[in-house]
Amino acid sequence: MAHAHVDTPDDLADWISEEYEHDAWVRVDDHHLEIGFRNRSVTIVYPVREDDLWESLDDLHDELSEELAAERE
Repeated sequence: MAHAHVDTPDDLADWISEEYEHDAWVRVDDHHLEIGFRNRSVTIVYPVREDDLWESLDDLHDELSEELAAERE
């Protein structure tokens, strides 16, 4: 959360949501960061490299977008 300059999980979710079409949600504990879009999530174990975090979020977001597109067809 320090990298994003935010203090709460809700603020972090808002910060992440600015980068993606779907709104994010965040849960935090002492050892894990769980980030999700709708009913999908990824759990990040500290410490994590920034590029690995964004790659995981990109993959998760793409997966959800593909699923939603398939549902619309």
